[in-house]
Amino acid sequence: MIVEGILPFARHLISSHIDKKSIVVDATCGNGNDTLFLANQVTNGQVYAFDIQEEAINSTKEKTKEYNNIQYYLEGHEKAADIISAEHNSIDASIFNLGYLPKGDKSITTNSNTTISAIQSLFELTKKNGI
Repeated sequence: MIVEGILPFARHLISSHIDKKSIVVDATCGNGNDTLFLANQVTNGQVYAFDIQEEAINSTKEKTKEYNNIQYYLEGHEKAADIISAEHNSIDASIFNLGYLPKGDKSITTNSNTTISAIQSLFELTKKNGI
């Protein structure tokens, strides 16, 4: 049996729970790969992309410059639910790719306290059939 890698598996799960009008969150946009994936999936929806590093936000903006369905936030993911709930009362999906920015400063990493807080608050915003 061939098992998918974690990222293809996560993307498969997300794709099965969203549509073109979905509201989705990339809680750690990094170099923009997940943001790009989400933007392609929700062409009539909205992507919220968060990162604490300006380098990550800039890299993501460059990778997704042809998309107009993305909002970028130079903020920690623990603030995502508060920011999103000002515009929407629910989301369809969120993705977290934890650790450090590839090719970036490895001393800047996600930490358990803010990540757990972010997951809990985004989970409360997630629709019943969301992921």
